[in-house]
Amino acid sequence: MTGVLPASALLAGLVLGGVSVGCLIRPPEPERLVGLFIGATYVFGAILFLSIRVVG
Repeated sequence: MTGVLPASALLAGLVLGGVSVGCLIRPPEPERLVGLFIGATYVFGAILFLSIRVVG
């Protein structure tokens, strides 16, 4: 565990970090950008939920 979260929760942060870096390297159109971040937020939440539910 890292603080109050399990170590597997760090993977959730890597998802949003990866999307952010990808958008800096190759900027998409604004409509596509919103969709990417909404999708990444769903994946972030799912990974965070599963890591707490399974490990915690």
